[in-house]
Amino acid sequence: MSAGMQGVINFDVLFLSVQAAQAGVQELRSKASSLRQKSEEARASQVASTSQNRVLDSLTKLKQTGRINGFHGRLGSLGTIPDKYDVAVSIACGSLDNMVVDTVVQGQACFKFLRRQNIRRASFMVLEKLPTDPRVSRMLKQKPKGSLRQARK
Repeated sequence: MSAGMQGVINFDVLFLSVQAAQAGVQELRSKASSLRQKSEEARASQVASTSQNRVLDSLTKLKQTGRINGFHGRLGSLGTIPDKYDVAVSIACGSLDNMVVDTVVQGQACFKFLRRQNIRRASFMVLEKLPTDPRVSRMLKQKPKGSLRQARK
């Protein structure tokens, strides 16, 4: 082979190497972009969670100090969801982050406290405003046989 021929072959090899490197760079840029997006989503979720915890902590302290009655906590924390249904229930029930209070007055007091303290706002579920089924009310008032729980008045 002549010297000129070797230069062409090396140029072809070099060209293919550059193309492979460019493809690798593009793949790394794509991965970096995806990871950056995931990081931003995680950061936003953490900020929202921290803010939500601050609301719950503040209202719980109010209750513990006796400054507010009728506050029960975050709806999603008041019961348990079996693991196999957790994702479905969490997606279907957006109100799991609502704070639960007995009356409108108590909800307003919590809301005013959060505003005065410059804490994030919260949504409230007011128990007295929930529709009731007379059959369920009767069942709750009755104490089941062998039950340790008190019948509701």
